[in-house]
Amino acid sequence: LGFPVWWNVLDVMKQGKRKRRTGRESLHYLSLNAKLVLFMTAFLIVVGGDSMYPVYQKNDVLVIRTDLIPLHNDDIIVSVNHDDYTLKRFDKVNNKLVALNASYKNCVQIQESDEVIILGVVGVLVREKSNRI
Repeated sequence: LGFPVWWNVLDVMKQGKRKRRTGRESLHYLSLNAKLVLFMTAFLIVVGGDSMYPVYQKNDVLVIRTDLIPLHNDDIIVSVNHDDYTLKRFDKVNNKLVALNASYKNCVQIQESDEVIILGVVGVLVREKSNRI
């Protein structure tokens, strides 16, 4: 299954010209399964807090990839020392978990003795355009 996408819209915007759509030659189908959601090693979560605002907002849907190894500055789902799982930016250089919201000033410094469980890396962000749904 897929949904129709007008691929030439971006090209028209870049050129600054209006281009008349001439029919099916501009219409392509994009599979949501292939592009967004159904990786064999992924799951969905809904953002519940504001510690990662403005990048992530409450009720955003995230596709979490469990097949990716977290790299520096990746956003990850993580638990430290059996605390609740949380979404944080991984500062691999300084071994920290960082909240992006300026109201959350304390970073979590990861120590060698800490038990860290990383569930996965944010792969895709899905945000509703309006509150109609």
